[in-house]
Amino acid sequence: MTPERMADHWWWRPGWRPGRRMYTWHFTFGGQDDVQALAARYRQRLAALPDLDLVPGRWLHLTTQGLAFTDEISDDDVSAVVSISSH
Repeated sequence: MTPERMADHWWWRPGWRPGRRMYTWHFTFGGQDDVQALAARYRQRLAALPDLDLVPGRWLHLTTQGLAFTDEISDDDVSAVVSISSH
């Protein structure tokens, strides 16, 4: 059974409000020709469906993890996490 309507990708998560920012990790796909080609084929197939927010290749990304709201974490903690994740 398919849903009548897809869920909104931009729903407000707990703690979010206008103007509040969050540190997150994103993988981007610039220079990844095979990934870009695959995404382009899917965009082409999905283009006729209403209510989809198709992401252009230049903005294609994968969000993998939220760290914290920027107002709830110190710069030292951010630096420590980035340092660990860079290894």
